Amino acid sequence: MKTILKIIGLFLLLVVVYVVGVLGYAWLTDFQPEPETSLVVEGHSEVKLSKEDSVFTIMTWNLGFGGLGKEMDFFYDGGTTVRNTRDIFEKNIVGILQTVTDSVDFYCFQEIDIKAKRSYQFNEVQAIKDKLRGYDFVFGKNYDVGFVPRPFFEPMGNVLGGILTASRWNLTGAKAYAYKNTYPFPDYLFYLDRCFTVTRSPLSSGKELVLINSHNSAYDPGGKMKKFELEQLKAVLLTEYQKGNYVITAADWNQYPPGYKGFEGFAIDDTTAGAFSVENYPENGWQWAWDTSLPTCRDVGVVYNPKTTYRTTIDYFLLSPNLESIYVKVLPNEFDFSDHQPVLLKIKIKP
Repeated sequence: MKTILKIIGLFLLLVVVYVVGVLGYAWLTDFQPEPETSLVVEGHSEVKLSKEDSVFTIMTWNLGFGGLGKEMDFFYDGGTTVRNTRDIFEKNIVGILQTVTDSVDFYCFQEIDIKAKRSYQFNEVQAIKDKLRGYDFVFGKNYDVGFVPRPFFEPMGNVLGGILTASRWNLTGAKAYAYKNTYPFPDYLFYLDRCFTVTRSPLSSGKELVLINSHNSAYDPGGKMKKFELEQLKAVLLTEYQKGNYVITAADWNQYPPGYKGFEGFAIDDTTAGAFSVENYPENGWQWAWDTSLPTCRDVGVVYNPKTTYRTTIDYFLLSPNLESIYVKVLPNEFDFSDHQPVLLKIKIKP
């Protein structure tokens, strides 16, 4: 009996040591972004926008770190799988890189890893840079955790990732703005520290094309964080527009667009506060641009089934009044490489 009690006591002690060790390490190494951070522009673009270049294209795509393709039922969303096999991951990366071509002027990627266990330590940012030679790049870090302990028997491990903007046109400056984090302890030690990045391309008129890349909060019951995020973003949007600049936000909003009514067979499944983006945001005259015909995101808690898997729209654009959307369309790929499909916008500067 004493031996059994000693074994139980030793087991409990090891559990306590593990928990304290994990929390202590996470607290000591916690990434705490500044409210505003200047970012380095990398790349080799010397192409400058002029009046003749007033029509251009932008793609936004949440890459799901190359790990959330059609085969994934992700544990965070109610599934069972933590990480797909290396073969499936490599298939996803090949598909992503085949989709990304130099025919698009600007790219805004979300959930892209530099180094993480979930993506087999593969540098996805560098792979995009290698594919888009001649572009300028800005990376905004929003996930830097040395060890994510969930789930207990197969922890996610290390994650270093964020959002990446790629531009055919010369970028002259960039900043990251940290969104307010309201997750309780200890959750905030292991979740994303979400942000949006602002990049600038000078125009021959002396004004700037300002492109914002954002990945807004999910797992936000009641929409508390989404409300804070929209307020933070609003201040930057209005400031830039009042300068006479042309402002585009490309994002995984984790919200339905205003007026969204679902798709046939897939009705709206969330009517809580914060489920929809705000109409007439940040003020009258601004335009939401989204494809009403095809979904952009799927339920990743189950393996993808084209007949039954829930699909919705949370990836789209916001344009300042001095811009005009020519078209916006989802590029359907049956969620083969990510739980999101890419969305392409063609846009022009108003005369």
